[in-house]
Amino acid sequence: PREFKYGDIPFNYGCLPQTWEDPNAVHKDTKLPGDNDPVDVCELSETPIGVGAVEPVKLLGLLGLIDEGETDWKILSGFIETSTRFKIT
Repeated sequence: PREFKYGDIPFNYGCLPQTWEDPNAVHKDTKLPGDNDPVDVCELSETPIGVGAVEPVKLLGLLGLIDEGETDWKILSGFIETSTRFKIT
């Protein structure tokens, strides 16, 4: 279930299967190691995508966060069927 305490979630949150942020490699920009998890994906739309679903998305950007002293990359994407809302070609 999609739960968010401040109203509807305007994105889907998941990961890229078979990826990994290496906790033994220090990233040159953050100067911190990876978080030992798959790379996260935030799909920016209000259309829910089912748990475990694999959907084509369009890359919008990349966000590097620091979470508890580790680098935690977030890929920002748009669902291809609704990406015209973002005026992406």
